[in-house]
Amino acid sequence: MFNRPLASFACLFALSVFGCDKPSGEKAKEAASAQPKPTPEPAGSSGKTAASAAPSASAAAENAPDNVLVGTWEGSYDAKKGAVEMPPRVQDKVRRKDDGKQAIGPGKVSITINKDLEVEGTTDGALGKAQLRGKVEGDDLRVQFFPADPLDKQAMFGIVSGARKDDRIEARIRVTSGDVTVVREADIVLRKKQ
Repeated sequence: MFNRPLASFACLFALSVFGCDKPSGEKAKEAASAQPKPTPEPAGSSGKTAASAAPSASAAAENAPDNVLVGTWEGSYDAKKGAVEMPPRVQDKVRRKDDGKQAIGPGKVSITINKDLEVEGTTDGALGKAQLRGKVEGDDLRVQFFPADPLDKQAMFGIVSGARKDDRIEARIRVTSGDVTVVREADIVLRKKQ
């Protein structure tokens, strides 16, 4: 009923794992003595070593903004009539009336990217005067396009999105009128101002 070799093995295993051969007080003393003791610090020391006081170079590099992006970027666009994809068999009578004459043509964009990679800028031209605000994440630019006068009947609202490629930012402007009857888009290449 009782397997003696198996019982012996179980007892040996339990003793080796749980250390039942020493009282718990002795084990605690041994563990405490095995810990390294702190060395006293010289008088007048702040308790911080040079290594712990200064962040590592790699940590500083990870937290530093990408200096390639920080600065002012400028570019020109040529706005065209934008396409709006509609489900099959749906007729878009409102946008069909858009003759493509309003908000068409050239314009300029200027943005500034700060050390926190936040973006502010302005645009002027065919799409009207507007303020740009947004953020850079990695190499991706995401900016909102707000008209300087939102009550203007020809005011446009939208986004500018793109990505840095080498020494330039390639982006697309997509805007619409307040009543969503006019949709415009433009490709733009921004280059850093020297």
